[in-house]
Amino acid sequence: MRMIDGEFPDFRRVIPEKTENYSIIDAKKFSNVLKRISVLSSEKSKGVKISLTKNKIIVSSSNPDFGDGKEEMEIEYKGS
Repeated sequence: MRMIDGEFPDFRRVIPEKTENYSIIDAKKFSNVLKRISVLSSEKSKGVKISLTKNKIIVSSSNPDFGDGKEEMEIEYKGS
């Protein structure tokens, strides 16, 4: 992983302060998933795709030289 320099929108204007919908994700497990999947990311983008469903998070990456990778992790979801 690497830090990207640049101008980013103020997260307080993008993410609501209060919501009835939220997920609880184990930070250490999620970090390990990101590390494993990021190995397959391309040198050019160094990116991974994150998808959320009701009770799991899916992290995937694609590299033309090494193939695709995908890992799912159970999460706790609260909301409608």
